[in-house]
Amino acid sequence: MQRQIANQRIIASRNEDDAFTAIKDGAAELYGMLNLIWRAIDVTLSNKWPQNLEANISLVRSLRDTLPTDKSSDVILDIAEQLGPSKRRKLLLFLNMIRSFFQRYRQFDKQDNQFSDDGAEVLKYRMHELRMLRILLTHSYKYLEAFDYESATIFADRKKSAVDHRQMHEHLESTVSSAERGENWAN
Repeated sequence: MQRQIANQRIIASRNEDDAFTAIKDGAAELYGMLNLIWRAIDVTLSNKWPQNLEANISLVRSLRDTLPTDKSSDVILDIAEQLGPSKRRKLLLFLNMIRSFFQRYRQFDKQDNQFSDDGAEVLKYRMHELRMLRILLTHSYKYLEAFDYESATIFADRKKSAVDHRQMHEHLESTVSSAERGENWAN
């Protein structure tokens, strides 16, 4: 009986290792594309070459067409069923953050028509959106690092936003505590 349990554990461990490797290999293209997008965002926000700002914004916009389909993440989710609960949770946190990034990225600069013909306002809005995308990528990086440290190294040279990577309830605790003390939490 002990031997059978030990064999089952070995098989389960091998299945998890195989699933992890399959996810890692399958996601390599995703990581590479995210890195390219992040690099384009970094160069645009750096404003190193102001004369190229519009061209760099166009580069960020053009890379949108390279995003993987939702079906590719569905394949990863299917494989993730073989992971243990802790590893699977870390992967799901990463994938959920990437979905949030994709959703915002797909909308990048599609709101430009809300401004009049004020080019300065449009540019300000676009730069804000690029900063928001960098924040989402920074969070994604933190989640990927927890899931697969080695794969996360592709983003080591990217500029990270200063993010507070606590859970949402921890972020909101001070707001609720202020309200309970009768303080104006909105200040």
